[in-house]
Amino acid sequence: MKYAILLLPDEKLVDYVNNVKNKVREKFSKKRESFQPHITLRGNFETDVNIELVMSQLKDIANSYEVINLSSKGINIFKNPKLENIIYSLKIEKNPALMEIHKTIIDFVNKVKNEWIDERYNALEGAQRKFVSLYGVPFVLDFFNPHVTLVNTDYFDVTDFELLNSILEDFDGNFDFNCKSIALVEEDDNFSGWKVVAKYDLM
Repeated sequence: MKYAILLLPDEKLVDYVNNVKNKVREKFSKKRESFQPHITLRGNFETDVNIELVMSQLKDIANSYEVINLSSKGINIFKNPKLENIIYSLKIEKNPALMEIHKTIIDFVNKVKNEWIDERYNALEGAQRKFVSLYGVPFVLDFFNPHVTLVNTDYFDVTDFELLNSILEDFDGNFDFNCKSIALVEEDDNFSGWKVVAKYDLM
């Protein structure tokens, strides 16, 4: 079973993301359901530790943090050459509070994860390869790219990118919001998405 730990935003951001998705859904059919809006603090990992113990320790971490105030600074387009999908996302500005909880979570996962590493990371070199060796994933610390996905072509059958871009022109992606909770999620049985195992409010 694969897990991830997410930072969950407030209703303001959730409504914004859902509004974007609804506009896109008017023009493009949906391939499958996407997961609720979130910022991934630590992506795919496996663990041999009792999941109840993982949940208990994660709750303690949540209780040690206050609500985190963040800013979205526009919309970014990311093309994933490995997966051949395209992701439109909100660019989340890094700040000390976000980086602190990110570092806490990756250190925590390092203590409970097993040795499984996604084979797609084997081709990486340099600093990212070092981070894979240290943390099991390359997207941490200097390479941590906080974002909230708006449109992923894995979830929508996008046939006209000019039309998609014109839809997104109505959304500048610049606003402030906060995150009030963290969640432990697991990949569902048919490997089509994630489901929440536990959710804990920040203090």
